[in-house]
Amino acid sequence: MVKSKVFFIGLALTLLVLPSCKRLHIVHVSGLITTDTTWTNNNLYVIDSSVIVENATLTIEAGTIVKIAKADGVAIGQPIIVGGDTGVIKAIGTPDEHITFTSYADDSKGGNTNRRSTAPAKGDWGHFFISPAGDSVTSDFVYCDLMYGGFSPADYEDSPMLDIHFAKATIDHCTFAHSEHAGLDVMAAHDPTTVTNNIFYDNTRPLWMSPDFSIDGSNSFFNPDNASAGNDYNGIWLPNSTAITENRSWGNNGVPYVFDDGFSISEDIVLTVANGVVVKFSLPSGGVDLGGTAVIANLDNAIFTSIKDDAHGGDTNMDGSATSPATGDWDGVFSNSIFTYLTSGGILYAAH
Repeated sequence: MVKSKVFFIGLALTLLVLPSCKRLHIVHVSGLITTDTTWTNNNLYVIDSSVIVENATLTIEAGTIVKIAKADGVAIGQPIIVGGDTGVIKAIGTPDEHITFTSYADDSKGGNTNRRSTAPAKGDWGHFFISPAGDSVTSDFVYCDLMYGGFSPADYEDSPMLDIHFAKATIDHCTFAHSEHAGLDVMAAHDPTTVTNNIFYDNTRPLWMSPDFSIDGSNSFFNPDNASAGNDYNGIWLPNSTAITENRSWGNNGVPYVFDDGFSISEDIVLTVANGVVVKFSLPSGGVDLGGTAVIANLDNAIFTSIKDDAHGGDTNMDGSATSPATGDWDGVFSNSIFTYLTSGGILYAAH
């Protein structure tokens, strides 16, 4: 009877200890994927050179860790490329089991995989390029953490960690952190790409977006463990002067929408801005051109201003007190239906 008691106590202890001591099998991956493939969470995947997903689905299980190595000491510019007509990634984690994409040198995720004393750094890898030729598939990045990427090869300036390029994607509850350049680029994303409930911090520029894109106010641009720590240039950056051709809405995510120049809104189109939204312009030629009956809904409850205006949206150009806003820093909001510039209490430092 005594032996029987000891046996069952020992078995109970074993069952409790084993799950916390899970050992991951290290799998090195590279090259072309042309058939549906699943990366499972009992493995830790190391990308040694570009993985190209062509006309296939790469499924990544919740809880999976993917690390990106360097090739001959040089960061891999595009560790994952998705192409063909129907190439797609399904990286769907859960609140308790995120999917992690990080540097090979990151010992905090999955242990000391490279068996060396190293520390991760911004730019340890480049960017995932999601660009299938067909428009019938949608990639999913849900509860994913992307860290320590953003390396820019010589032929690619200012690399984001995730680039949705002429493709559709769902990007939800993801964290983009420690990028040498951008966290996420949806400037060329196709509808209905969605960017919701994500966290961006410690990136140079967190998010690049086209004006012709809707985004709600559910995203955060600050470290959840340190609310004062955001990104180097904290804002949603819109470097292209693309026309808005569909009804769009911009939510208030606590950071400004920042334009290098300006944008236009096509006739009969409505851009709805949430209460408190701040829009900034960097150049004197920057502004808004409203075609025909185009409308900025809720304009009176938003701020359209200069990038030098630190009182609204913070020090967006990161120059401290070196510059101050002045009338003429940007052009204004011109309505073609009434052939005049609009005025509002929230239109500040415009030339008109």
